[in-house]
Amino acid sequence: RLMNMVLLPVHNSFDMTDPSSRDTEVGYKQRAQQEIIVLGALMKHVGMCPKLLQQRISSEDGNWLETLHTKLESIIPKAYLKTYCNVQPSEQELNVMMSQSKSAFDAACIVDSMGVRRTDREAARQKLLVKWRDRGMVFGDLLSNFNLMVIDPIQHSVGFAVPTNTVLQSIKLYGPVVEVGAGTGYWSAVLRGVG
Repeated sequence: RLMNMVLLPVHNSFDMTDPSSRDTEVGYKQRAQQEIIVLGALMKHVGMCPKLLQQRISSEDGNWLETLHTKLESIIPKAYLKTYCNVQPSEQELNVMMSQSKSAFDAACIVDSMGVRRTDREAARQKLLVKWRDRGMVFGDLLSNFNLMVIDPIQHSVGFAVPTNTVLQSIKLYGPVVEVGAGTGYWSAVLRGVG
């Protein structure tokens, strides 16, 4: 529901088809604007204030990235977030993935020589899972859409890592901290918030 009803319509409302502007300053600005709007729609969907994206990051905002991360984890099926390393998805996990992947469902539905329809679980598994770096196999549909509409906007707008309160408290013990290559300054702001 999140992907199809919220993020895809917002993402597709931008015309990014002009190949001449794709790798130019204009194209990068359009992509950044698109990512902020998609991220704002995501935040609104989970009950957070998208205005946090439009203001300068400050310690008074709290660690809203951790809140967003927690809310996303609560609504995304665990099978989508799991990396399968030396283990295959359970039947229940496979069913969850197949319910969201028309291509895998179509690949798995076969008719045998007697005309009986059956589900080829191995065909579904091969269609569903793709290699992810050297870490194992992940749900392929998630990798493309989720990266494009959730991970990339968060990484480009806020940061690559989610600072948890435990990590922030640990860093605080070793302070003061000098930041080099601070990016958006999100970590600095949340560190100032914890003292």
